[in-house]
Amino acid sequence: MVYKIAGVTIGDVNRPILDRRVQEDIEDALKKLTLHIKFERLVDPEWAARQRDRGRSEDWIQKRNVIVRRNRTMRPDPREGGNSNCIKWAADDPNIHSFELKPLRPRSFRNDDDKFGTTTELEAQPKEEDPSGEMITVFHYFKRRFNVTLKYPKMPIVCFGKEGWYPIEFLYQEFSKAKTAN
Repeated sequence: MVYKIAGVTIGDVNRPILDRRVQEDIEDALKKLTLHIKFERLVDPEWAARQRDRGRSEDWIQKRNVIVRRNRTMRPDPREGGNSNCIKWAADDPNIHSFELKPLRPRSFRNDDDKFGTTTELEAQPKEEDPSGEMITVFHYFKRRFNVTLKYPKMPIVCFGKEGWYPIEFLYQEFSKAKTAN
């Protein structure tokens, strides 16, 4: 079977792309494209049951679990100084790309006076310095955060600036918007 990324023929989708010429061709092709990001996370059964109790339809529940970002172009990662490559060549290799995943902070809530964060419960909480997190790959991040297992963890991940890194399997081309594409 022939596999392609942005029109560039690649070998096996279960191995990283090591050929520098193929990497350059893929990067050049992706720079010309406007892309959509789309993936579907698995439905949390408890959350779905709560939504059904609130009268939500199955169609509504399924739509809420599809993540879509439209009309995106590759951009360097500003956290890496903005001078980095826009593509890393494997989603599951910590030697190629990993980042610090910090624990989520608790959300603020409204008190009886309809003000945010002024309750004694919030004031009584100890003020933590910036909590340190663990180093994690994009593959593990999507598994933990969205309950999505990548089909092709050896394939590239693409940076969209402040929005972060997304696996190539989540990208598809917006055909009406291509910059200087042939």
